[in-house]
Formats: sequence, structure tokens, C-alpha cells
Amino acid sequence: MGQGDPNRVSGFRSVMEEFLKEQLEPKLKQILNKLEKEEDPEKRVELSEKRDSLVEEYGLRSWVEKAAALVVHIDAATHILKATDSHAKGTNLYCPPASLTPLEEVGSCHLDESFAVDFTNNSARFVLYKFLSLEYEGVPLFKWFKIHDKDLCEAIGGADSISDHCSTFGSISELGNKLASHERMKQIYWLTGEDPVEDVDFTILAPMYSSSLAHEVYGRISEHKYSDNTKAARAAKRKNEYCEYGIHEYPHLGIQKLGGTKPQNVSQLNSERGGRNYLLASLPPVWMSRSVRPPYGRRPLFEQFGLRRDTQAVLKHFQGFLESDPPANMTTRIRRDEYLDQLLGEFSLYCGDLHALDPCWSADPKCLLVECEVMLLDPGRYARDADFAARFREKYASRDWTKDISNRFANWLNGALGGKLPLEDAEQVFWSDVFREDVMTPLLKNVGEKLKEEAHV
Repeated sequence: MGQGDPNRVSGFRSVMEEFLKEQLEPKLKQILNKLEKEEDPEKRVELSEKRDSLVEEYGLRSWVEKAAALVVHIDAATHILKATDSHAKGTNLYCPPASLTPLEEVGSCHLDESFAVDFTNNSARFVLYKFLSLEYEGVPLFKWFKIHDKDLCEAIGGADSISDHCSTFGSISELGNKLASHERMKQIYWLTGEDPVEDVDFTILAPMYSSSLAHEVYGRISEHKYSDNTKAARAAKRKNEYCEYGIHEYPHLGIQKLGGTKPQNVSQLNSERGGRNYLLASLPPVWMSRSVRPPYGRRPLFEQFGLRRDTQAVLKHFQGFLESDPPANMTTRIRRDEYLDQLLGEFSLYCGDLHALDPCWSADPKCLLVECEVMLLDPGRYARDADFAARFREKYASRDWTKDISNRFANWLNGALGGKLPLEDAEQVFWSDVFREDVMTPLLKNVGEKLKEEAHV
């Protein structure tokens, strides 16, 4: 290997050695603490050997050699399967934006060369993800490995065997002969011929989730919402002063959680976002899905919700399924979760309809809802009602009221599905937990962001 640029070689080596030092320190500290307290000479020798072995293991060349043997178990990708279903086992794709056909519509093709590379398939290799994501000159090491940068290989060791390891790191995005779909992927049969009766006239399409694009969107929106420049702009707006920075608004912004409590099982970038993915609103300027009236009267909120035609339809099928005494297996749990998702979706739509009403509708004497329900359904009231705003902020911070409304939903659902079904406390707790996670969390996210914005205006 030819002589590289000494400054770049040193820069690469410094980045990697600093990373390995951070990985080594907590493990080395444990041994050193034991060694300091140990008085037995034989055990001290044993601990000293462990210390020396650990230091050698985290030497740059030694660590890279072992890492190269493990890196074959992960995929570098821009488009991933597990965002669709965490159990999908097909092929992830690495498609740099420059390799894609340019389109007028916003998509992965519009990302620049600084696009984020995702890693997936084995969350146990987290340290490898972090290593390949280390940046030098603003570019992740993976991309330097991909082009077989000679200075990077020189920094690792420069020998032929090390050069082979560099090639191994750079080749994890190459598909070879393993291109495959999976039964859990979304698939669409698209008519490409003329006869819809003939199977050969169809092509099967498998839409892939662009993780790199999602990460770019998430980072840009987060910057627009929470950066120091945005805070300065909001402070200037509050004081009615000029500011060189603008304020970006994203009305009706949604958040999709991928991976549940284990976002790392989807991918590395998804884990860095805590599983959160922003969804921009796709709505006409004025939209009311149905005739909506405020929930006035003495009937409790969820009883009024249960009278809606779509809600009753879901409840009927849900109850019929449970009364059929299905076996306690995975298929039954999936069907149960599907019905519950439909029901929670209907309630989210119901909340959206009520949020579209003029704020302060809950101040009408005909509204007999309890305050936790008002906080959920009429959050715009705090901007016009000072007394309500004070109570709103205090209770919003405590979050105790979310348990109250979640329990109210669970009690109602147990009653609505009752009759022949022996539903008890276990079901009530389950309904409540799912409601709080799937309905309250995303709704409160939007309300909380609005509160933060108003606090700076």
C-alpha cells in the first residue's frame, strides 16, 4: 500500500482510538477497582492478566480484526424491511441517492451526499453500528470503507490482511445473490401487461421504507422546532422585535412509533430517534369527516363515543370474536390487537373531529364532562381561558390525569364487551395501558408541543 497523507492517517486513527478508549474505560475500571482492593497475590496476578488482555483486545488493530469477523451479520442500508414489520427477514437495500432516478416528488433521490446510512439485522452488534457511524471530515467511516480509502486502511495497520478487513467493512451493503422478499413485507401486484386474468401480466412490488429519508426529515423538523435559532425567533416574536431567523410551523404533525419498546430491533437510526418518525399532515384545507357535535349531556364521554356507528361496528365484531372462545395463541392475540387498534383509531378520529371545533366549546354549561376529558378534547381552551390554562399546565405536567382517562376507557370497554365474557381486572389493566400508549402519548405530544410554542410567544 502506498504512502498516504500523514495528517489524514493520524486523523482517522485518532477518531477510532478515541472511540475504543470510550468502550474500554468502563470495563477496565471494574478490573482496576477490584485490583486495588484485592490482597491475595494470586488473584492480583489473575486480575492483572485480565487487565492486560482487555487493553490488548481494545487495541485498534486487534479490535478491527475481530470486528471484521462479526460485521457480516449486519446490513448497511438506506431502505429497510423491519420498519414495516419487525419480524420481516428479507433483503434490506443500500441505494445511494445519486443512484436513484431523479423525480419531481420529494423522495430519497433528493438527499445529498451527507445522507445517513442505517444499520440493521442484529441489534446485539450495537458497538459495530457506532464504529461505522463515526465521522471523519463529516463523513461516516462506513462511506470511507466503501471507497477503500487508503488513508483509513493505513491508519488501521496498512498490511494486506488489514486491507482485506477494510474491504469487508465496505462490502456489507452489497447484496450479492441474497435478494429476497418476505411474507411479512407489504406487497402489491401491479398490472404491467394487458390481461388481468394472466398471472404473468403482473409484477409484484414491495414498497421499501426509506430510513435515510425518514432520518433526514426527523432531523430537519426537530431542528426547526427545538433549535436555539428557533428559540431566539420565538423570543423576538414575543417582544415584537426583528430576528434574522424564521419560525417553521408543522400543523397537525403526527408521530409514528416503530419498534415499540425496542426500537433498536428495527434499525440503528430508528433507535437513535427513540422509534419516533414524523408524519406530515396530508389533509385538505378544511376537513370534517362527519357531522360532529360537542359531547354535551349527562352521558359519559366513552358512552357517547360508543354510540357512533363505526364504533358500534368494531365493537360488534370484537365481541363476536371474543365470544367464539378462540384458543390462547399468537393468532388470537394478533386478531385481538387488530380489533383494539381499530377501536383506538376510531377514538383518535373522534378526538381529531372535536379538536376541529371552535375552542372553548367545553365551557358551555351543557358540557358535563370531567376535567380530564375536557383537557383531552378541548386543548385550545387554555389559550382563551386563563383559569383553565393554569389548571391545564399544572395537570399536564403531572400526567396523573392521563391514568384517569385511560382507566375510564378501560372500564367502558370492559362493560361494552361484557355480557357473556368474564372480563376482569387483567383485561382492564391491559386496555388502559394500550390506550395510554397508543392514544394519549401521540395526542399529548401535539398538545405539549403547542404549549411549548405558546410559552415562547
